Order: sequence, then structure tokens, then C-alpha cells
Amino acid sequence: TLQSENKRLAALAQRKDVWTPRPEFRDIASHTNDRLYYDPKQRTADVVKDLYKEIHRLADVIKEQDIKLKSCIKVMYFLDKPDLLEDTPAGGEHIACQPQNPALPKFMQVEGSVNNLWLTKPQTEEFVNQVWDFRKSEEERRGQTVALQQAFHGLLMQKFKAEHEALEFAYNIREGCTKFIWDADLEMFLRVLHGVVHHEIRDDQEELLSSLHSLFFSLDDDQRGWLGFKQVTRALTAYFSTKSKKQLILIKYR
Repeated sequence: TLQSENKRLAALAQRKDVWTPRPEFRDIASHTNDRLYYDPKQRTADVVKDLYKEIHRLADVIKEQDIKLKSCIKVMYFLDKPDLLEDTPAGGEHIACQPQNPALPKFMQVEGSVNNLWLTKPQTEEFVNQVWDFRKSEEERRGQTVALQQAFHGLLMQKFKAEHEALEFAYNIREGCTKFIWDADLEMFLRVLHGVVHHEIRDDQEELLSSLHSLFFSLDDDQRGWLGFKQVTRALTAYFSTKSKKQLILIKYR
């Protein structure tokens, strides 16, 4: 009858083991390095909730390790490449072209020599920055990644009508970067141009500098336009929390 069926369902409702069969949580807990405490008397829903939290915690750990791994890969990629920057500045009236240098853009792999324009450091830096800006604008226009070598050649062809003039200026920019290799921005440009490191390293640098600028700006409560050494030290220590003490000392005092 309907009444007896209702009684049977009511009796089943009181039996949690029928509606929520408990899996072997002891087996699950044994694989979590004892981080997940298992109480046999705990409700199944609570045990599942704890497992869910643990999964999310492990997911965050994996994300953090993935970020560190990608950073290490970039460093290893940088170290694994042969040093293509051992060239010394020409120092004469002419710069010899390097047709056999695979690190150079294709249009620079030609025979002969070009005139030395004796570019100054500001002139070299100005054009290098223009290349980076041109690359960014080209990526926005095309909607796809543009290699630095492409942007380098593209900007040269915009500025110079003749191919030999573009080639001459290209070698002089490379000459300037080699001559002023002690400048970190010029060294990075040359390494990216040679394919020693990926162009994303420059994007990472821009993002890092932007976030540091925002951090320092937020610490300047009185809007004085400057911060004390202790403030900067504490900020850098917090920002680069994963770096060693030796690395932090190099950052603070360089």
C-alpha cells in the first residue's frame, strides 16, 4: 500500500549508508602524506569537502611550481646557447659583413663590408627602442607574433629606400650594441636578435618594471617622489620573496 511504501522510504532515509555509500577514504588519505586527517565518524559530505580543499591546495602548489619551472627553463635556455656575443667592435672605417653567421638575420648574411657610421650610444639606444615599438605595433596590426628579426628588417626598410643603406645601418646598430654591450638593454636586444634568448624576455622585463613602479608609487603615501633606502629594501625583499639572500644583495646594491 501507499502507506507502507512511505514507511519503507522513511526507514531508508534514516540509513545513510544506503544513500551515501562511503568509499575507502583511508586509502585516499594514505597518499596525501598525512596532510588530510580522516575521522571514521566524519560525515561523508565533510570528508569530500576536505578532499576538495586539499585538491585545490595541491592545484595552487602545482601552479606555483609551474611558474618556477618556466622561469628556470628560460634561464637554462639562456645558458645552454653558445655565446654569440664574443665579437669585438670593428674599430675601423669599415665593418666586415658575416655571410656565414647563422645568428644574423638572413638579409645581413652577405659578402663584403659596410661603412662604419660611428653611432653613439644614444643613437644606438634610440633605434633599438624604435625596433621594439615597431614590433609591438606590427603584432597589434597583424594579430600575430612578430619576430624581432622581422621587425628589425621591416623598420630598416621603412627608413631606407635602398637595400644597401638598410644593410649598412643594420651592421652599425649591431656594432653599436657590441661596443656598448655593458648596457643591459643593448645586450638583451643583441641576444634576442641573435636568437640566444626569446623576445618574451623583454615583455617579462617590461611587466616586472611596471609592477615595481606601481609598488613603489603605492608606498609613497606622502607623494614626495622618493622612497627611503629601508622602504625600498623591504619592498624588494617582499617582491622577490623566492630569491636567495645573495641574489637580493645583488639587486639592492647594484
